[in-house]
Amino acid sequence: GAYVGSRILDITNKKNRVINFFNPYSIFKSKLSNCYVYEPNLVEVKENAHYHPLKKLTDDNQATSIIGKVFQLQSHKDVFPGKVLYLDQPLESDQFKINEKMIFDEICKLVSKKDLWIKLHPRSSKNKYKDFQVIETVLPWELYFLNYDFSKTTIISPVSTAAFSPKLMMGTHSPVVLLPKVIQNQQPSVLEDVRTVTMLN
Repeated sequence: GAYVGSRILDITNKKNRVINFFNPYSIFKSKLSNCYVYEPNLVEVKENAHYHPLKKLTDDNQATSIIGKVFQLQSHKDVFPGKVLYLDQPLESDQFKINEKMIFDEICKLVSKKDLWIKLHPRSSKNKYKDFQVIETVLPWELYFLNYDFSKTTIISPVSTAAFSPKLMMGTHSPVVLLPKVIQNQQPSVLEDVRTVTMLN
């Protein structure tokens, strides 16, 4: 979130304000002195802190093999079977004025069903995309990416910053397509909602 304008410690939402009020040890009462991020130069909203680069999770990084053992990752990467991977987002349940079905239907017009795979957002219903190839894993997206070579797969998402995690964290390249302009053109009613427009911008 810090790469696209969010604060690292943010108490603007209701849940975090409640935590901050009732919990004397809340993380939101802390003052950051050091921040460790993969790309310090890309952080848009910087706290009054020192920023340090994290080492990429490549084969020469000792942490990569440790993570592999802890999470029982594959010892070598397979090529991901899909030509396109769609990163789902629960935009409507997050109260954004975006019709997710319209977006997905447009993608289905451009990509054959056999080439399209879906990575469900953790908060999305398991039955959201019936009859489509959905990644079945308990691994977080960032660790799942360590299992496969996605260099021949295009990652498509409405606006998910997770589409850039592989590049930021591992330095790997996969084509990425985000759809905020498509959404604005396809669904002009989104322009009536300030919160949605801010997020798309």
